[in-house]
Amino acid sequence: MTAGRWVPPVSRLQCRDTQPRATVAHVTQPHLDDGLPPLAAPDASDDERARAIVARMVARFGAPSIEDYRRVYEQSGMPWPGGDEIRRRHPVDPPTA
Repeated sequence: MTAGRWVPPVSRLQCRDTQPRATVAHVTQPHLDDGLPPLAAPDASDDERARAIVARMVARFGAPSIEDYRRVYEQSGMPWPGGDEIRRRHPVDPPTA
């Protein structure tokens, strides 16, 4: 605001650009996908998609250990199926496998 002089607010019509503008931004983070297994194809089955997602998570963060799975089974109240069955069903951290 100018000191001593009142300035009316600008109307919405005066603020509008005369040229239409379009901004398209494509944000990529290629460093996040470096060395990761590919995602499943769009026409893949639900199981194939799930396996691809698990493979990417294991590649990025590592697999849980047998002790981690045992803790989850114990906390959930489910019976422990044994280490061999867990290794068959789920990815397991190799050093403890």
